[in-house]
Amino acid sequence: PAQRRGKKKLEHIGQELERRINLVEKALTSKLLADSQQGPESVKFDAFGESRFSIQHVGQWAGMVNSYNGFPFFSSEGQQWVQECTGQRIRLPSMTTSESPQTHGQPVKSARPSEADMEPSTHLPDKQILLNYAALWKASFMWQIFPFFTHVQLDQTIHTAYSQETATGSLEYLSTRCSLLAFLAITTIFGLRPSSMSPIDGPACAQKAQYILVQLMWMPANIQTLQAALMLTFFEAVRGEMQSVDMFMAIGVRIIFFLGAHKYRGTDVEESSLTDNLRNLFWLFYILDKDMSIWTGRPPFLADDQCDLTLPADDSDADQHHRLETRLGPTRLRLSMIKSRAFNNLYSVHAVQKSDTELLRTIIELDDELEQWRISVPASWRPPLAFSQPKPGESGPSNIGPQEVPVVITRLEYLHCAAIIHQASSRCQVWDSEGQPIKGVRSSSDLSVAASRSTLEYLISISEGLKGHAFWLILLYTMSAVLTVFCNILSYPLNPSARHDISFLEIAPAILHHGRSLSNDALSPGEAVRLRLVTDFLEDLAKLAPLAIKKAKAEAS
Repeated sequence: PAQRRGKKKLEHIGQELERRINLVEKALTSKLLADSQQGPESVKFDAFGESRFSIQHVGQWAGMVNSYNGFPFFSSEGQQWVQECTGQRIRLPSMTTSESPQTHGQPVKSARPSEADMEPSTHLPDKQILLNYAALWKASFMWQIFPFFTHVQLDQTIHTAYSQETATGSLEYLSTRCSLLAFLAITTIFGLRPSSMSPIDGPACAQKAQYILVQLMWMPANIQTLQAALMLTFFEAVRGEMQSVDMFMAIGVRIIFFLGAHKYRGTDVEESSLTDNLRNLFWLFYILDKDMSIWTGRPPFLADDQCDLTLPADDSDADQHHRLETRLGPTRLRLSMIKSRAFNNLYSVHAVQKSDTELLRTIIELDDELEQWRISVPASWRPPLAFSQPKPGESGPSNIGPQEVPVVITRLEYLHCAAIIHQASSRCQVWDSEGQPIKGVRSSSDLSVAASRSTLEYLISISEGLKGHAFWLILLYTMSAVLTVFCNILSYPLNPSARHDISFLEIAPAILHHGRSLSNDALSPGEAVRLRLVTDFLEDLAKLAPLAIKKAKAEAS
């Protein structure tokens, strides 16, 4: 009787989850139905098909897929599963030999340098170059999205760094130069360069800043050191260097606590400009921290219960329905908070011990919270529930300007967050009388796969216009979505959607190569190795998926 009551309770939760299916079913299935030439009832009924293995398609935290340097790859258990489904072993990139991206990193000197050795490492370009880049940054849209400095503070930092009155080797000397070198590195990511100047070597500037940052660990913390740590964190995240991200994130978070940036001080405190900028830096770290937890599966550095998460006031005078909110606007910050709760409530050490009932209830609550967030986004840049193909005669954008990058990233973040939330349902162990997942689990997993399909369709549609913007972040979204779709094919190879899904796997490597070719930035040796490893891996997935379908058909006949 107790078991029967528990099953009924799960079924009730499953019915609640069906509410979301009703919202997205038409958008998600119309294109799929046309491609597979199946009736709506048959596709909906066969959404999970016949599963030949007890391991469902899962996320990187469920044991099938591990994360190396932020890029997901199959674990040993996952490799065995792939071989059972396809009849072939998956070719894995070498992660611990000379092929490994980490072998191309430059070691950082940890010893404190002598004054004689310090000058070459702290050298800045001509002051006019910094002033030109500062003017370009202020005039661009990017400073509103990533407010590492206020305008006044950037001018003051340049003045202090070049002033003859600033003692060589002092805290002010080192911290301002570290901050400006990191700033120059950041400008290369966004393609900001005065037309009359030669390009800046971003990695070289970042390496100098990294060297100085190590020396600053011996000195009292200040806001310039925090800015440098944040910009280096962001620079390495965009380049896919997740081990470096962890190092700079750890440094930055400790400075945040030391300076009290994790506390909200109200609007009436003295030195409001400095306080506001510290709070901006806190929120930028918070956003990056929650993103890195989702991508790598590692616990966050910033615990929500140790921070005051009072949102900043939305004081824009622009039209609320049409303006594009800054990176630190309340709407965007609320999405990061949902990501944080998704990780803590679904993928933390304690969360993975939840019962099926608790897990499904959590998924429903997070899904509802995400949908309420989506509805709150102004209509002009609100993420749609699912990707819609361009109308006949229309094509994707041929150029995505810096001001449009936040729209692209917001849409990808929404789809990825939806996929991550519903991916957790793969841990449920309750099956119906026919050995299939109960209705709520099936619906939740359907949403995860559908969000991943929409991600890939959207990336395909905008690949021509990416122009190299944040290429490594786009790569992460591609990898995550491809793996979800691939695992779904292996789990349900006889599903009518499986054949269509293979097309996503086949085109994914081309998307990456095309997006990379549009960037003017040269690849570092480590980046070149990483790109080759990832594209080889994706090409292998595209070759293995048809084998799973062929093997399943042979076994069924």
